[in-house]
Amino acid sequence: MAVFFDFATGKIPNRLIAGGVAASVAYTLFAMGPPGMIKLLLGMIIPLLTLGLLFKLHAMGGGDIKLFMFLGSAFGTDILKVIFCSFIFGAGQALIRLILNNQFFIDKKIVKEKSNKIHFALAIFFSTLFLSLSGILGV
Repeated sequence: MAVFFDFATGKIPNRLIAGGVAASVAYTLFAMGPPGMIKLLLGMIIPLLTLGLLFKLHAMGGGDIKLFMFLGSAFGTDILKVIFCSFIFGAGQALIRLILNNQFFIDKKIVKEKSNKIHFALAIFFSTLFLSLSGILGV
């Protein structure tokens, strides 16, 4: 859903993130009890601390960080693996875009165009899918 909204509107709705976090909190309390909340909170804080500077520099959108925070609520400290892998998929996504648009040199006009922004939710989706299916996340 986040990928759909990112492509359709350029934003990831807060309601979507809040619903996911609420489900994650409910599952954590049911499966692990209150001690599981420490892992959940760490998973949510890590993206904020590691990616906050990129947001301040306008290199990453707030929705992407909130999406990582939601995933952190589900995966705990394994969110670092998702973040790392997402940047690899994001680099591949950017390279494909450069090749398709024949844009190998930076032009200030091109950088500021909204159509040239990367929808990072797609990279986050593929990294989460890859890590989940490969068993690296232990899901």
